[in-house]
Amino acid sequence: MKKLIIITIALLSITSAFSQNLELLSTVGGYWGGFKEVAGNSQNAFIITQGINGMLILDISDPFNPYPAGFYDELGNMPGGIDLSGDFVYSGGCVIGVSNPGNPRFLGSCQTQAGVDETFYYEGFCYLTCEYTVEIADVSDPQAPQIVSIIEPPGAWARSTVVYNNLAYITTYTGMTIYDVSNPSNPVQLGFFPAPDVYFIDVSGNYAVIETYVEDSLKIIDISDPSDPVQAGSFYLGEDEVCGHIRSNGDYFYIALDTYGQSLYEYGILILDISDPANPVIAGNFGEKFSYLYFYDNYLYTKSGYKGFVVYEISDPVEPQEMGRYHRLGPKETIIKDDFAFVLNNIAGIQVLDVSDIYNPFEVEFYYAPGRASEMKNEGDYIYLADDEGGLRIIDISDPYNLTEAGSYYYPGIEYDCVELKDNYAITTGDKSLVILDVSNPDSVFEVNSVTLQTGSSNWELELMGDYAVLAIQDSIHILDISDPLHFNVVGSCQISITQNGLEVENSYAYINDFSPGGLSIVNLEDPTHPFEEYFILEGMMIEDLEVDGDYCYLACYYNSTFKIYDLSDPANPIEIGDYNTGGNGRAMTVIDSFAFFGTDHSLFIFDCSDYVSAGKTEEAGNPATFELLPVYPNPFNASTAISYQLLAVSYVNLTIYDVTGREVARLVDGFRPAGMHQTVFDEKDLASGIYFARLQAGDFKQTRKMVLVK
Repeated sequence: MKKLIIITIALLSITSAFSQNLELLSTVGGYWGGFKEVAGNSQNAFIITQGINGMLILDISDPFNPYPAGFYDELGNMPGGIDLSGDFVYSGGCVIGVSNPGNPRFLGSCQTQAGVDETFYYEGFCYLTCEYTVEIADVSDPQAPQIVSIIEPPGAWARSTVVYNNLAYITTYTGMTIYDVSNPSNPVQLGFFPAPDVYFIDVSGNYAVIETYVEDSLKIIDISDPSDPVQAGSFYLGEDEVCGHIRSNGDYFYIALDTYGQSLYEYGILILDISDPANPVIAGNFGEKFSYLYFYDNYLYTKSGYKGFVVYEISDPVEPQEMGRYHRLGPKETIIKDDFAFVLNNIAGIQVLDVSDIYNPFEVEFYYAPGRASEMKNEGDYIYLADDEGGLRIIDISDPYNLTEAGSYYYPGIEYDCVELKDNYAITTGDKSLVILDVSNPDSVFEVNSVTLQTGSSNWELELMGDYAVLAIQDSIHILDISDPLHFNVVGSCQISITQNGLEVENSYAYINDFSPGGLSIVNLEDPTHPFEEYFILEGMMIEDLEVDGDYCYLACYYNSTFKIYDLSDPANPIEIGDYNTGGNGRAMTVIDSFAFFGTDHSLFIFDCSDYVSAGKTEEAGNPATFELLPVYPNPFNASTAISYQLLAVSYVNLTIYDVTGREVARLVDGFRPAGMHQTVFDEKDLASGIYFARLQAGDFKQTRKMVLVK
């Protein structure tokens, strides 16, 4: 059975002056705007997040399918860095118990003299790299960690610390210092290697590899005599090529790059072979830039790019194999089909949510786009995705639990950013061109026609109005007649008062929003050959996205992540009738029936706006008052029976069948389930007649029911 990914749900109170007319139903996504650092073991990855700070816990027992297992959101208790040992996560002077990943617990902390940048755990002690010092904390009692000593290494600013064989290697602005920490309460300086502006370091065997920022290089240091470290070799990374992290695996050092100049390397992580330290060579190059690296057994866990998490298998250390990834960015637009919402996550791909209970949506699938996911449209069982350098991708969504690619079209050099559908055609834009593709057969997509417009910008927005394509390009509107796909041309255009950031066409009007300096332009399209700007309103309001539904305009405002509704029945006098401030940055708006899907940098907020539309107000699905495993029915049973249970809250559920000896004979449920009633069928034709027990565990709740199989 495919594991279901439960997304954190938050029911929030209404605080805005106008928001008494808006009901926030649920929040999908929630706490993390990006990933900073990662640690992990064979079961879970622990990721320090940014945006709204905390620690995301992913279940990686199936490395091909990472999914959220828990979140730690004590904002003040994640001061810096992360390391892991057994059932404890260490971050700064804090200890978090993670024996139950779904319910991480703060255990204890100690006060440091300065902010912590990095945490390194070694044999019962945490080495905390602070602004100018390294503070050593005894964490043998997780509930009472305490600082036992403070190292003040030579040179301003401590940068990074690694402990190996009872020796601490600390980098600073002036070099690398080695300390004997066999007695952590009394560290003793042994040796010093001078180098300018040293940041990251790792150690393997008799060698340390350090980064010297100002020299754009790595230095390989012979540390066989800790009192007299000497340089054994070096490796030039390239001008303005910055190292973001270093971790070793035997003779191989993995170098995560943060590039600010022209990179010499195709990918973001270098594998450096130092088996001959005088002549280090590149053994491999893979992954994204801006990475953080953590090894566990034959796996490499990385914070990859700005937002993602990736698992690599490294039994062959020079050819890491990507196993799975977890990558969620700002929700951009939403398509509803039956009981599922298909959410375009900007850049990453398409997230599928089960919204049969709109108060408790949860993720069931994710399609990773090969390029940068820009825009999508739905027709029947297909989603048509404009995927930037990945071209047009056609995704079969007939099985929401298993999205597959049915076809694609890619023309080298064109980056697709918009898509619309008309009859059997997909109309796309990219690189100052409008391209029409025949998609009647997803297995064989081909170009029908294209036109290039001489415009100053390649940033286009596209909407259809009957037989016309409406293009917003910079500070102008262009209208093309596409009634004949083989022959189309521009029939009208006009200037507008702003630079376009988004476009919506409704009832012969185009609504164009501006991000900076802000505003909303309303263009009359009743005569497509003579469009004209009829109104320019909301000047100075920074609008990232909008949607128009009848007389109402729904706005995603960038700053303060504000969702606003305006009555435009008199466009010359727009009236604000609702707003909601969610925090963060507003990104995208989709309105479907009475629901508004508001995307921010890190979350999707679902609102009931039925006060503004004719649809009736949604009644909240009642959740059970308790957890309970209900009596099995029928019982006794022959061949199969139904087992029902109810959950008071979202829980990790284990529903298992045992025989009278206590032997497990079947596991029916093993994963997260939303609050509410659930039922599963036990159908085990191979079992003998007799007494069996169904046992439900949901979080801390446990209950067992007896059942009798009669054949």
